[in-house]
Amino acid sequence: MDFLTAREGDIQGLPDPEVLALGVATGRIIVSSDVNTMPRHFWRFVGAYNIPGLVIVPQSVEVARAIAEIVAMWKDFSAEALENQIRWIRAGS
Repeated sequence: MDFLTAREGDIQGLPDPEVLALGVATGRIIVSSDVNTMPRHFWRFVGAYNIPGLVIVPQSVEVARAIAEIVAMWKDFSAEALENQIRWIRAGS
């Protein structure tokens, strides 16, 4: 598993479509806390591109839970299973 933070990937402040385009260009799944606009932009991209995937982690999700869920996804799903899909990590009960 290989992660880049927004700072490391130099994408902080970029509009959602540009972030998604970089995900496509680099073959990386995007992990975002933007629950409002990122999913809408993602679905617009799906018609034109094969997107490696999008994982939405709302800010209300504890960091430890988010990490555990992302690791579980990495173990349980192939890259192809995540392609053109949005996976949501929900806050625990």
